[in-house]
Amino acid sequence: MVQDTFHAHTYMVEVYFYKGFTPGLINESDFVVNRDEYEKIAEIEADGYGEAYQIAQTVEKRWYRKKRAHMLDTTADYRSSYLGDIYVQENQMYIVLPVGFKLVNWGDTIDMRFKGLIPSL
Repeated sequence: MVQDTFHAHTYMVEVYFYKGFTPGLINESDFVVNRDEYEKIAEIEADGYGEAYQIAQTVEKRWYRKKRAHMLDTTADYRSSYLGDIYVQENQMYIVLPVGFKLVNWGDTIDMRFKGLIPSL
């Protein structure tokens, strides 16, 4: 009989919210990842930045009240995570894109535009 030897690793993923979020961010072709425009709001116990993003969504329960979310300000009322927010796992930064994530550094300029899934008419 083969034993299941998979053991998930838990990380403490840092969460930085982009302070200037607007719906128009999805049209930005030259978005600069500027440290001054971000606020570290939490650390989330997760198996990685993808799961941390899932935890940072308010669905049935406000996400910042979940057991695995360790908030820096426990009195604030936080939004769900959105486009432009950053997750740091083991000193690597991942920014939330319209679809998926991108590895970035402070000061990088990236294309935030939604593309690739809807064909042009």
